[in-house]
Amino acid sequence: MKQLLLIIAVTLISFSSCKTTVSSSKGDPRLNPETAVADMINLLESKQYKQFIENYFDPETLQRVLSMYAIDDFVENFAAKDSKNVEKILVALKNAQKIKPEMNSEKTEARYPKGKINSERDLALKKVGAYWYLKT
Repeated sequence: MKQLLLIIAVTLISFSSCKTTVSSSKGDPRLNPETAVADMINLLESKQYKQFIENYFDPETLQRVLSMYAIDDFVENFAAKDSKNVEKILVALKNAQKIKPEMNSEKTEARYPKGKINSERDLALKKVGAYWYLKT
């Protein structure tokens, strides 16, 4: 019986360390539009608004925002219940996750048309360096 428990424990440890290796080998979710969209959804659903803003506002927009507001004040306004920002973005992202983006010829912009994602406006991501960001 002790041997069986030892075998089960070793197997579970092996599987859990394999899972960690696999997930860490996936890399940064911002490396492609599909994983970026999934990560944005996860961040917003888990109310990690500051990380969402820091990770997915393109560097130029983030710099402009931070020159006008303290990050915590901006996050508070962004996430305010009456603003409905988070809700609108989440709906668009969840619908975008179900379709393939339309890519420009340079493969630097991924666009999800508003009619296909039930949104007031298109959802667009742009590639800056190696990473994909929300296009504003």
